[in-house]
Amino acid sequence: MKNVLFTILLFSISLIGYSQPTLTIDSQSPVIGTSFEAAVVSENFDSLIVDIGTSGPDQFWDFSQYTDFNTGQFTFIEATEAPCLDSFPDANFALAISQNAADTLFVYYGIQEDTIARLGTVSGCGTDSELINYFSQPEKYYQLPATFGSSYNFSSTNQTIFN
Repeated sequence: MKNVLFTILLFSISLIGYSQPTLTIDSQSPVIGTSFEAAVVSENFDSLIVDIGTSGPDQFWDFSQYTDFNTGQFTFIEATEAPCLDSFPDANFALAISQNAADTLFVYYGIQEDTIARLGTVSGCGTDSELINYFSQPEKYYQLPATFGSSYNFSSTNQTIFN
């Protein structure tokens, strides 16, 4: 009897190891204060060709042919820490993207039921070069819960205001 119970327990544990995770709002919401550096290809995106291969684990994409990169610091912050919050009252958090201290772009996000959505962007808040970009319908960034193979469609339009 002990061997049967042990076998069932071992089998159950092995199934957990092979199951696909389900992504939820709680598991995918960014951690405020998280910061990372990233590079963006600044060459013509129309010429960006990457063979994505087949789906599955252990993918490797070779970007070595692209040498012109802009790097920036990306930091998740509380919405209340971002400038021009009054333009995005439904924002739950923001992403500050800076290439230098004087040039920071703020991307505002909202968490709405099962979606993390981009509400808009601001650069140069309070300056002569202020640029605010609103999405009339929040742009879905993630539709959750999601599992491997999930897909979703969204449509969005935006309005840009130069102050």
